[in-house]
Amino acid sequence: MDVETLAQGWVLIPEAESDEAREEWVRERMERVRAAGTENWPTSFDEYLTTVFRDAFAHLRPEDALVFQVWPSAQPICVYVHVAFGLVDPADVTFEPGTAILYEGAPGQGAHLPLVETTPAGDFYGSRYVFSGSGRALVIDVEPTTLDELVALTPALQSMLQRVAVTLPDGAPFRAETPALLGAGESWALEGA
Repeated sequence: MDVETLAQGWVLIPEAESDEAREEWVRERMERVRAAGTENWPTSFDEYLTTVFRDAFAHLRPEDALVFQVWPSAQPICVYVHVAFGLVDPADVTFEPGTAILYEGAPGQGAHLPLVETTPAGDFYGSRYVFSGSGRALVIDVEPTTLDELVALTPALQSMLQRVAVTLPDGAPFRAETPALLGAGESWALEGA
């Protein structure tokens, strides 16, 4: 899988297998933040960022190929973006009526249309972009965040969607098919590709 993000503020969360590796990643993140000219920040903000970086590992899911911690604005709020790819029954790719729209697909996924789902969760909103075809699905999830942060993230997310590319085991590029709009329904889960 090849994912390119042109915007600043996208931090790839590694699959660190030990506490030491996770702490090293947190130290590296904090060094980069400090190098960005944060000497006037209060100590409490330093502690807050350290906690946010440590908590990033709790956002890794078994089905994720990649997870990004994204800082879309100057606010001290991050958003988590998950990228997963796996096998799925096309009949299971459904959304509740009124929660998904079709839009023009990303070039790397073919000229077909992905589904976009925005789900309100109290005062927070998340999005799901689904590209499915040939019994597989590329799913990009944005965890619920404030509406302002979701809006701030959208240009960078759209840029990333235009550049994500998946190569299948046979070497062919993955291409999405126009999704069927089925009735409201069951949830679906990815299995290993």
